[in-house]
Amino acid sequence: VARLHTDGSFEAELQKTFSGDFKVKYHMAPPIFGATNGPLGRPKKYEFGGWMKLALKAMRGMRFLRGTAFDVFGMTVERKAQRQMITDYEKLVEEVMANLNAQNYVAATEVLSAVQSVRGYGPVFEEALETYTQDLPAKLEAYMDNADKHIAA
Repeated sequence: VARLHTDGSFEAELQKTFSGDFKVKYHMAPPIFGATNGPLGRPKKYEFGGWMKLALKAMRGMRFLRGTAFDVFGMTVERKAQRQMITDYEKLVEEVMANLNAQNYVAATEVLSAVQSVRGYGPVFEEALETYTQDLPAKLEAYMDNADKHIAA
């Protein structure tokens, strides 16, 4: 988010879209605040003024800390889940590649592309991950059924 809001393209789009004197306000739910009394039990969003752009620039400059012991967001449940997804996906690719054939190619692409549905932050990410996790076994089973048919033929 910091990168997207500080590379100049966001501001250029605002200038193109709006005219006159306007102020930018950021509505965010920083994980360090931890309040979950927003709509639908989601994290409460807080309004931040234009000064937040300076904070975002500072965060952008600290990207080199990502993945190190100094990554303050790295220990969140969400980031741990993201790292686990990478490990799980690498294993999934190996499994799919080991059984790939002409009959299960379409099913293989469905299995491997399903991970692209996991997007967003916070509760949006959690819901998408849950759906992906629930749907993946059926897709994998369909893929393996086609792999078995080819082997048996």
